[in-house]
Amino acid sequence: MIDELHKMINFLHDKGITGYHPSDKIDAEIGAVSIELWNKYYELYQKTQKIHDFLSPFEVVSEAISIINGKCTIPKALNIEHPTLVMLDDDTEVSVVSRAQWGKTIKDPVAPPSEQYPKCVFSKKDDSGYLVEWRPRDISAKAFFWGLKKPVKPKWGYTITADGIRAYDKSTSTNLEWSELLYPDIRDRVCIKLGINLRELSIVQSLYPERQEEA
Repeated sequence: MIDELHKMINFLHDKGITGYHPSDKIDAEIGAVSIELWNKYYELYQKTQKIHDFLSPFEVVSEAISIINGKCTIPKALNIEHPTLVMLDDDTEVSVVSRAQWGKTIKDPVAPPSEQYPKCVFSKKDDSGYLVEWRPRDISAKAFFWGLKKPVKPKWGYTITADGIRAYDKSTSTNLEWSELLYPDIRDRVCIKLGINLRELSIVQSLYPERQEEA
């Protein structure tokens, strides 16, 4: 997708429709759009299957992580930003409590954390990863974490040909993880960020040939 976006913007430049945009500027705007879409869809992640499918490329799951003295750490390399599910190795689903509610939860006189109903909180990040605190402290188990990672920072890599032309180089590029179904939306959002007026007739004819056929 990263190459298609660059080709489209350069095509508009070659047509004289828009000014020149350096590749790193295009990458920065593509990255900004990717983060915006991720934030938008994350809020709706659990509500519709369609949105769930859109975010499926960002789903990650940990290996079994041992809980020791009421704590464990999700490795930094896993890059989990938002947990969606936590389960113990005996298939017990664990309630993830917000940091703001943690103090109240562990002192709950009616339904305190127990071996049958353990609870955890994502405490803080450090260089080793994401620290998770557990109650009861003496719980002896291993946990699996499901969550969502943030989008990668896109990069359009290229090599210089013998003719002095910059050609796409997949090996040095970082592509977007989004489904191709979202390409039109991402394309339009990137154009807007680059100041390209999508209402101009020449742009409509270039980007939306299907509209011409319908007319």
